[in-house]
Amino acid sequence: MTQSKWRLAAALLLLGVLAAGSLTPLSGPWAADDEARPVVTARANTIDGQQVGELLVDGQVALRIRQAAGGYTPEERAEKAAQRLDDAIAQGATYQDITTGQRNAQWVVLAKDEMIVTADSAHARMNATTPERLAQAWRTNIVNALLGQPVEPEPEPVGPGEVDWYESGKKAVPILDVGNQGIRIGAAQVVGPRQQVDQVKAVAQIELDLRHKLRAKVYIPISSLNITKLDRVQGVSVWLIGDLRILEL
Repeated sequence: MTQSKWRLAAALLLLGVLAAGSLTPLSGPWAADDEARPVVTARANTIDGQQVGELLVDGQVALRIRQAAGGYTPEERAEKAAQRLDDAIAQGATYQDITTGQRNAQWVVLAKDEMIVTADSAHARMNATTPERLAQAWRTNIVNALLGQPVEPEPEPVGPGEVDWYESGKKAVPILDVGNQGIRIGAAQVVGPRQQVDQVKAVAQIELDLRHKLRAKVYIPISSLNITKLDRVQGVSVWLIGDLRILEL
């Protein structure tokens, strides 16, 4: 290939690169045109006679704020949250950047580490949940709304006597033999909602002899190392057990 042909090929290649570059969005994860970018708005609403503020993504309610906080009404809180989320999206945030965390000992929803909305304790109590769980629920709703998926504006409250499995946990505790003065005979792993698991101190083992025909061992998660009063922890299961073998010499 002659030198002139090399120059022509190089020129055509450069033009192709420049043309391709001109079609590539220069900023943000969304498409170059504004129509493809999520539209974040806020509005006031009345539900069961109560004024609430709602944050919407592309017309879908992502979260509903019922409580005033920090001197702001529910509507004002929703407006601020919507503005913060819209600003974060304009700066390149995507659904992958929506997280939760703590700021000043309060659980919040974040976008690229910038606070969007606070899951305050009063609001969490109204929803029969915890601030951490409320923040997680709001974060999930915003992510789903950004992806165009259906959302539930408010977390489903935990009813009286029900156990909240939203945050589950597990840990190992000793097994106490009730029929042998509470001697430690092994270890057990208990699982369940984290709040309940944290209350478990041991697992009580009770041996049952049904008319000398059937023997069974029952394992009960308890909140104390004292076997004289078996205070069972509800909503927790014994997952694994391990015996200690005593060697006689």
